[in-house]
Amino acid sequence: MRRALAPLLAPALAALIAAAPAAAGPAARPITIDLTEDDPAGELGEQFAGPPPDVQHPSMIQGKYRGVADPASGAAIDDPLAARAAPTRERQVWLGIRLSGGMFDDAASSARPGIAVALAGRYRLAGGWFAAARADWSRRGGDAMAGSIDALGAGAGLGATIAGDRRGGLALALIGQLRGELRLTGDRGGAPVPRAGLGIAAGAELALPATPFTAGLRVEQGVTELVPGARDRAVLVELGVDYR
Repeated sequence: MRRALAPLLAPALAALIAAAPAAAGPAARPITIDLTEDDPAGELGEQFAGPPPDVQHPSMIQGKYRGVADPASGAAIDDPLAARAAPTRERQVWLGIRLSGGMFDDAASSARPGIAVALAGRYRLAGGWFAAARADWSRRGGDAMAGSIDALGAGAGLGATIAGDRRGGLALALIGQLRGELRLTGDRGGAPVPRAGLGIAAGAELALPATPFTAGLRVEQGVTELVPGARDRAVLVELGVDYR
């Protein structure tokens, strides 16, 4: 009888066991740890309030390699990838060649175009000032029937850079000179020509940046006579090449 009922009761008993609720375990509670209870004497270390203490063992990497300037020398390592302009330094002495073209005349004849060639130099002084010297050849006087007068001249004076960068950039300078000349002709159209003459000159020169070229404007005025009753003068536009 029991063997006959066992196959019928087994499925029902399995269903009752599966439907029975599982026994609930103890409820979980949060756990907190207080180190002060286990370390009443403060053996785990002191507690500080405020800024951190000074570093007793600084970094072995020197400050200049970290981009920090040395307080003693002020030197910091340069960034190899940073773009920088090449340093330039104004030379003590400038030397150059000038090719001039313009108008020459005197009171005894009409104006005529002409050229002049010169060697120019500067010696740097303090505060943008410089001493300026010049040696030149030119054909003096206007368009007289008897011809003009070749002359070798030399000038000396002072100049000053009034604007721009004197160390290789765009720079404007003003120059004033006293000029003497030796005339290679003793006669013009029957009029005697003094062998020596004296004049004054003033000019402006613009040094062009990143090149050796200089552009200028120059005015010359004779103080002594070129021929009796006439003093010569010239207005010249100049292009120069300098070693500066």
